Order: sequence, then C-alpha cells, then structure tokens
Amino acid sequence: MMTEDYRDTHEADSRIARREFIGVVLFLLVLIIGLVYGGAYARRERRDGQTREELRQLKTALEMYYNQHEQYPLEWDGGKYIYTVTDQAAGAATGWYVSGPLENAPLPTGGFDEEYNIDWRVTRQGNYEICGGIKQCADNDE
Repeated sequence: MMTEDYRDTHEADSRIARREFIGVVLFLLVLIIGLVYGGAYARRERRDGQTREELRQLKTALEMYYNQHEQYPLEWDGGKYIYTVTDQAAGAATGWYVSGPLENAPLPTGGFDEEYNIDWRVTRQGNYEICGGIKQCADNDE
C-alpha cells in the first residue's frame, strides 16, 4: 500500500518537474530569440545613424562648394549616396537632395532639424534625403 502511494506521489512530482522544465526551456528560448532580434535591430539602427551622419557631411561639403563657387554643382560624386538636382538655372543647380537607404525606415515623414540646420524627409521607398538649395523637400515626397 505504501509503495503505491509513493509511486503515485513520485509520478505526480515527476510530471510537475517535467512541466516546470519545459516552461523554463520555453522561457529561455523566447529570451534568446528576443535578444538576437534586439541585437540585430540595434545594429541596423547604428548603420542608419551612420547613413544620416554621412548625408549631413555631404550637405556640408555641398554648402562649402557653394561658398567657393557661388553655385551648386549640376553633378556631384556622393560615393554610395545619390545626388539629385531638382531645380537648375543658368547652368547651376538651385535645388538638390542627397539620398541614402535606411534599414529601419519609419513611415514617410519629413521636417527641419534645427540642430543640424537641414531639411530632411523619409520617402515611401525608405530613403533618407537631405535637401538643399532654394527648394525644400521636407513636405514634398516624390
């Protein structure tokens, strides 16, 4: 009789221990997946920040060009980024933007960043664009 009670108690304890073990394993699995995803997201955000900074530097270079030549160039080598003239007059650009892709692009938006003195936008295609010249692009998503 005592042996049966012991077996029943032992089997019940064994089932509970198995459930607890499965619960702990599932919790650890979800935690690991969350950490991997969070780390990947953070790396993409870091690269997006780098893209924004490099585009701000290109804008500064274009402004320096303007200060030296009193006009913006019709063509510019932006390296891996795209320089697009939006308006021109008398053989010089009067409106332009530099563009680069974002990995974690938000919904299309734009504005003026007072800290960096730039007009910017994010397009529907996920590109970050900084505008310059006479025209502003913050509210003009083409």
